[in-house]
Amino acid sequence: GLSGYQDLPGEGDNSPLTGIYVNNLVMMIFKPRALYLGTFVGSPQYYTFRLFLIGPGCISQDTIQDYRDGQVCWLGDDNVYMGVPGELPQRIGDKIRVRIRQTCSLEGLTTATAVIDLDNDLYTIFVPRASDGRILKAFTCNLRNLSWWEWDYTLPTTGAYITAVESVRFAAWTNTIVVGDSSGNVYISSFGNTSDAGNSYVGH
Repeated sequence: GLSGYQDLPGEGDNSPLTGIYVNNLVMMIFKPRALYLGTFVGSPQYYTFRLFLIGPGCISQDTIQDYRDGQVCWLGDDNVYMGVPGELPQRIGDKIRVRIRQTCSLEGLTTATAVIDLDNDLYTIFVPRASDGRILKAFTCNLRNLSWWEWDYTLPTTGAYITAVESVRFAAWTNTIVVGDSSGNVYISSFGNTSDAGNSYVGH
């Protein structure tokens, strides 16, 4: 008896919803080129929505990741963004925008995924390669200084690609990245190097 619905504001925008982020107070609703905010108001509507920004939308739900101090990172169709819900987001991907266009399958970016390693303050986006469409190309941002590096993830199974990635925290200062692939395998990845030089990930 308490269910219902609301139409998002913005007449004529029939683009799909591409991402949702919720914390205790605010909901962020993404379209490819728009960001809506939902403010908690309690029963029976629970949230009231408004169009917040045109432009910095999100193109893949799986790239939306919590960082620190209420900040959220995500991949838009024109940049990578980081921000606190309700505030103007920061463009953090200027240094890699050209490389994404050159090396990635732009049509397949809706399948991109991402993970944050909080121990090392690293946000990594996995995207489909232009050469074969497989999700094996990666871009990692050091969120402390917003430096980026680019690399390829090598899976031992021929033809396999990344389908899921998750950060798992076992204890204080113990963070592990778990990667699933299209062949049904699961790998644990660890950092052999956290600087901009050298190989960053090693699959096990």
